[in-house]
Amino acid sequence: MKKKIVSILLLACLILPVISTLSWLKYKKYKVRKKVKREIIAGISRDNLVLLGFLSSETKTKLRWEHSKEFEFENQMYDIVETNHVKDSVYYWCWLDNDETQLNKHLKTLAEKTFNSNPQKKEKQNQLVVFFKGLFCEKFSSPNLSLYSNSHDYFKRKGASLYLIYIRPPVPPPKFV
Repeated sequence: MKKKIVSILLLACLILPVISTLSWLKYKKYKVRKKVKREIIAGISRDNLVLLGFLSSETKTKLRWEHSKEFEFENQMYDIVETNHVKDSVYYWCWLDNDETQLNKHLKTLAEKTFNSNPQKKEKQNQLVVFFKGLFCEKFSSPNLSLYSNSHDYFKRKGASLYLIYIRPPVPPPKFV
Protein backbone atom coordinates (compact mmCIF):
# COMPACT_ATOMS: atom_id res chain seq x y z
CA MET A 1 0.00 0.00 0.00
CA LYS A 2 2.82 2.41 0.86
CA LYS A 3 4.53 1.64 -2.44
CA LYS A 4 1.42 2.64 -4.36
CA ILE A 5 1.12 5.93 -2.48
CA VAL A 6 4.80 6.72 -2.98
CA SER A 7 4.61 5.90 -6.70
CA ILE A 8 1.52 8.09 -7.11
CA LEU A 9 3.25 10.97 -5.29
CA LEU A 10 6.36 10.63 -7.46
CA LEU A 11 4.26 10.58 -10.61
CA ALA A 12 2.40 13.67 -9.40
CA CYS A 13 5.73 15.42 -8.73
CA LEU A 14 6.74 14.78 -12.33
CA ILE A 15 3.47 15.74 -13.98
CA LEU A 16 2.16 18.65 -11.89
CA PRO A 17 4.85 21.22 -12.84
CA VAL A 18 4.17 20.71 -16.54
CA ILE A 19 0.40 20.81 -16.15
CA SER A 20 0.46 23.87 -13.90
CA THR A 21 2.80 25.79 -16.22
CA LEU A 22 0.70 25.00 -19.29
CA SER A 23 -2.49 25.95 -17.44
CA TRP A 24 -0.96 29.24 -16.30
CA LEU A 25 0.11 30.08 -19.88
CA LYS A 26 -3.35 29.20 -21.23
CA TYR A 27 -4.89 31.48 -18.59
CA LYS A 28 -2.55 34.34 -19.61
CA LYS A 29 -3.50 33.77 -23.25
CA TYR A 30 -7.18 33.96 -22.32
CA LYS A 31 -6.58 37.25 -20.47
CA VAL A 32 -4.70 38.71 -23.45
CA ARG A 33 -7.58 37.79 -25.77
CA LYS A 34 -10.06 39.51 -23.48
CA LYS A 35 -7.84 42.62 -23.35
CA VAL A 36 -7.58 42.74 -27.14
CA LYS A 37 -11.33 42.31 -27.51
CA ARG A 38 -11.93 45.26 -25.16
CA GLU A 39 -9.48 47.41 -27.13
CA ILE A 40 -11.13 46.50 -30.44
CA ILE A 41 -14.56 47.33 -29.04
CA ALA A 42 -13.22 50.64 -27.68
CA GLY A 43 -11.98 51.45 -31.18
CA ILE A 44 -8.46 51.23 -32.49
CA SER A 45 -7.25 53.86 -34.94
CA ARG A 46 -6.21 52.73 -38.44
CA ASP A 47 -2.65 53.82 -37.66
CA ASN A 48 -2.32 50.88 -35.26
CA LEU A 49 -3.77 48.34 -37.71
CA VAL A 50 -2.09 46.23 -40.39
CA LEU A 51 -3.68 45.60 -43.80
CA LEU A 52 -3.22 42.04 -45.06
CA GLY A 53 -4.52 40.90 -48.44
CA PHE A 54 -4.95 37.32 -49.63
CA LEU A 55 -6.62 35.41 -52.42
CA SER A 56 -9.75 33.68 -51.16
CA SER A 57 -8.10 30.28 -51.70
CA GLU A 58 -4.99 31.34 -49.75
CA THR A 59 -6.95 32.05 -46.57
CA LYS A 60 -7.34 28.30 -46.03
CA THR A 61 -3.72 27.39 -46.74
CA LYS A 62 -1.56 30.30 -45.56
CA LEU A 63 -3.49 31.17 -42.41
CA ARG A 64 -3.91 29.06 -39.29
CA TRP A 65 -7.24 30.09 -37.82
CA GLU A 66 -7.81 30.20 -34.06
CA HIS A 67 -11.44 31.22 -34.58
CA SER A 68 -13.39 33.43 -37.01
CA LYS A 69 -11.77 36.69 -35.83
CA GLU A 70 -8.22 35.54 -35.10
CA PHE A 71 -5.51 33.82 -37.15
CA GLU A 72 -1.78 33.14 -37.26
CA PHE A 73 0.28 34.18 -40.29
CA GLU A 74 4.08 33.78 -40.48
CA ASN A 75 4.28 33.00 -36.74
CA GLN A 76 2.44 36.22 -35.83
CA MET A 77 -1.03 36.37 -34.30
CA TYR A 78 -3.57 38.81 -35.79
CA ASP A 79 -7.01 39.88 -34.60
CA ILE A 80 -9.41 40.91 -37.36
CA VAL A 81 -11.02 44.31 -36.93
CA GLU A 82 -12.52 44.70 -40.40
CA THR A 83 -12.88 42.48 -43.50
CA ASN A 84 -13.25 43.64 -47.13
CA HIS A 85 -14.00 41.28 -50.06
CA VAL A 86 -12.91 42.50 -53.50
CA LYS A 87 -13.44 40.04 -56.41
CA ASP A 88 -11.44 36.91 -55.51
CA SER A 89 -9.37 38.65 -52.82
CA VAL A 90 -9.92 39.25 -49.12
CA TYR A 91 -8.43 42.19 -47.24
CA TYR A 92 -8.18 42.12 -43.47
CA TRP A 93 -7.59 45.15 -41.28
CA CYS A 94 -5.86 43.47 -38.37
CA TRP A 95 -4.32 44.30 -35.07
CA LEU A 96 -0.93 42.61 -34.59
CA ASP A 97 -1.23 40.80 -31.28
CA ASN A 98 2.36 40.84 -29.96
CA ASP A 99 1.38 39.61 -26.48
CA GLU A 100 -0.30 36.48 -27.79
CA THR A 101 2.53 35.90 -30.28
CA GLN A 102 5.04 35.91 -27.43
CA LEU A 103 2.86 33.57 -25.37
CA ASN A 104 2.57 31.15 -28.30
CA LYS A 105 6.35 31.15 -28.76
CA HIS A 106 6.80 30.50 -25.05
CA LEU A 107 4.27 27.63 -25.18
CA LYS A 108 6.03 26.13 -28.20
CA THR A 109 9.48 26.19 -26.58
CA LEU A 110 8.03 24.74 -23.39
CA ALA A 111 6.36 21.92 -25.34
CA GLU A 112 9.61 21.21 -27.20
CA LYS A 113 11.51 20.98 -23.93
CA THR A 114 8.82 18.82 -22.37
CA PHE A 115 8.45 16.37 -25.24
CA ASN A 116 12.18 16.12 -26.11
CA SER A 117 12.10 17.77 -29.53
CA ASN A 118 15.72 18.80 -29.07
CA PRO A 119 17.78 17.26 -31.93
CA GLN A 120 20.91 16.90 -29.76
CA LYS A 121 18.96 15.00 -27.13
CA LYS A 122 17.43 12.73 -29.79
CA GLU A 123 20.90 12.00 -31.18
CA LYS A 124 22.16 11.05 -27.72
CA GLN A 125 19.17 8.76 -27.23
CA ASN A 126 19.84 7.09 -30.59
CA GLN A 127 23.49 6.55 -29.62
CA LEU A 128 22.39 4.92 -26.36
CA VAL A 129 20.01 2.61 -28.23
CA VAL A 130 22.79 1.57 -30.63
CA PHE A 131 25.14 0.97 -27.69
CA PHE A 132 22.65 -1.21 -25.81
CA LYS A 133 21.81 -3.16 -28.96
CA GLY A 134 25.50 -3.95 -29.31
CA LEU A 135 25.60 -5.49 -25.83
CA PHE A 136 23.18 -8.28 -26.72
CA CYS A 137 23.48 -10.95 -29.38
CA GLU A 138 20.39 -10.71 -31.50
CA LYS A 139 19.81 -13.68 -33.77
CA PHE A 140 22.26 -16.38 -34.70
CA SER A 141 22.41 -16.64 -38.47
CA SER A 142 22.53 -20.07 -40.04
CA PRO A 143 25.15 -20.85 -42.70
CA ASN A 144 24.13 -20.50 -46.32
CA LEU A 145 24.02 -24.10 -47.56
CA SER A 146 22.85 -23.17 -51.05
CA LEU A 147 26.45 -22.43 -52.03
CA TYR A 148 27.25 -26.12 -51.89
CA SER A 149 25.59 -28.66 -54.13
CA ASN A 150 25.56 -31.30 -51.44
CA SER A 151 25.14 -30.39 -47.78
CA HIS A 152 26.87 -33.64 -46.79
CA ASP A 153 30.06 -32.42 -48.52
CA TYR A 154 29.78 -29.13 -46.66
CA PHE A 155 29.82 -30.82 -43.26
CA LYS A 156 32.67 -33.13 -44.30
CA ARG A 157 34.78 -30.10 -45.14
CA LYS A 158 33.82 -27.95 -42.18
CA GLY A 159 33.57 -30.69 -39.61
CA ALA A 160 30.72 -31.92 -37.49
CA SER A 161 31.23 -29.21 -34.88
CA LEU A 162 29.13 -26.76 -36.90
CA TYR A 163 26.27 -29.20 -36.92
CA LEU A 164 26.38 -29.56 -33.14
CA ILE A 165 25.55 -25.87 -32.73
CA TYR A 166 22.01 -26.56 -33.92
CA ILE A 167 21.35 -29.70 -31.83
CA ARG A 168 19.13 -28.97 -28.86
CA PRO A 169 20.14 -30.36 -25.47
CA PRO A 170 18.07 -33.20 -24.03
CA VAL A 171 15.26 -32.10 -21.75
CA PRO A 172 15.66 -32.36 -18.79
CA PRO A 173 19.45 -32.12 -18.70
CA PRO A 174 21.33 -35.15 -17.38
CA LYS A 175 22.21 -35.27 -13.69
CA PHE A 176 25.84 -35.64 -12.74
CA VAL A 177 26.60 -37.81 -9.73
